[in-house]
Amino acid sequence: MNCRRIKFYIMVLVLLFAPQPRAFAQNLPGCDAELDKIFPIQGTITNLETLKASEFIGAQDVQQVGNQLDNQQDLLAIPVPSFQQSITRKIEAFWRMRVKNSDFQSLGSKNATYEVINESDKVDGSPFNKVNINPEGTIREVLPCAEDTTIIEGGITLVFTDLSKIRVTKDKKRFQGKIKVCVPIKTSCP
Repeated sequence: MNCRRIKFYIMVLVLLFAPQPRAFAQNLPGCDAELDKIFPIQGTITNLETLKASEFIGAQDVQQVGNQLDNQQDLLAIPVPSFQQSITRKIEAFWRMRVKNSDFQSLGSKNATYEVINESDKVDGSPFNKVNINPEGTIREVLPCAEDTTIIEGGITLVFTDLSKIRVTKDKKRFQGKIKVCVPIKTSCP
């Protein structure tokens, strides 16, 4: 059998300072899913919890200023707040895949790899311009199936960094990032 790389692109949205839309229940493919093909758990678009202003700067850097200042120097004397190092978002169950039991056993401690794909120039102010993706735990079995197969899944933690470059918008701006997932079944992943 030809060794083939199993890839899947999942679109992730981040909303900055905007209310979160309700998620609708979906029927996930189960044991009837195509063998060795990744399918997203939340559909091809996953909405993340909104990034909040309070996450960008620490509470220790916030100072309350009264309505009347003795002079402008009082305002200028307040130190500029520093940005947090990062903001994280966990998606414990991001993708699933139906595989042969022997392929699942051969995974051992190997994990899926993830990469943000920028199809064009980076969008100014997007949190996806500087994000690290870490596996959330290991690949795990979630549903044994007939025909000597099983459903496995994996999750991710998105770590947004370089927070001073993220653009805050009042118009409920949505930023998108595509994530490539590679599961080391019958192939190696970078």
